[in-house]
Amino acid sequence: MSDFKPQIPPALVAFMKKPPLGREESPKEYFEFLDEVIAATQPEDAIDWIWTLRFTNSSWYALRLTRLRTALLNGRYKVALHGVIRQTKLPVAGTVQRGVSERSEREAEQEVEQWLADPSQFAKHQVDPDLVPARALIQIAEHIEKFDRMIERAERNRDRIVQQLEVRRAVFASRARRAAVKILRQALPADDEFIVEAVVAENKSPATGNNPDAAEHRKEEKDLQDVPSPPVAADAAEQAEAPASTVNT
Repeated sequence: MSDFKPQIPPALVAFMKKPPLGREESPKEYFEFLDEVIAATQPEDAIDWIWTLRFTNSSWYALRLTRLRTALLNGRYKVALHGVIRQTKLPVAGTVQRGVSERSEREAEQEVEQWLADPSQFAKHQVDPDLVPARALIQIAEHIEKFDRMIERAERNRDRIVQQLEVRRAVFASRARRAAVKILRQALPADDEFIVEAVVAENKSPATGNNPDAAEHRKEEKDLQDVPSPPVAADAAEQAEAPASTVNT
């Protein structure tokens, strides 16, 4: 169990009190999730906290989209089941007369609830139960593909936030190490060769043996430049495509 005790910046408390939740989403579940993210990331300053909140909301948004995708597919189950039942009542080959087709339609409507309550009907009629969700998926494939694209973008955005947070922490950790070594070297007695050599070795590059301050600084600048900025346009596109029942994060 971590001993980390979060100190939330006062300026961010108001934002955390109003999480971006949909009508049917639980604030309790959101804040439990946020607590786990905070414990894992252990934010140290306001910028860390902002990145932590962005990661939490992006993750929550991706999970929401996945849940809504599943709800959409499950909502089509009865319609797909009706089609499967109707198919079992039609001849395997040959032309279907109008009267036979209408009768199979009525019988299927009457038997849907029976099949839902008694899964043994599938085996009785030699029907694979997976045929129903497969049929449902085909019927709404266009909508499912839209959800898949939105989920993919939300997950990419979440992963970019993690990368940016890691780069920021690596940069500041490198600067802190160099500052600590500099202070220590200034405090050491000039005639203590052993300690001086140990400190210098600590601050040398393994590959070249040279002081890495300038190289590290250039690498830090490159790391920050290589990290893509938050996809504002992509976020707007996600919000435009998101179903009306969702709350944008």
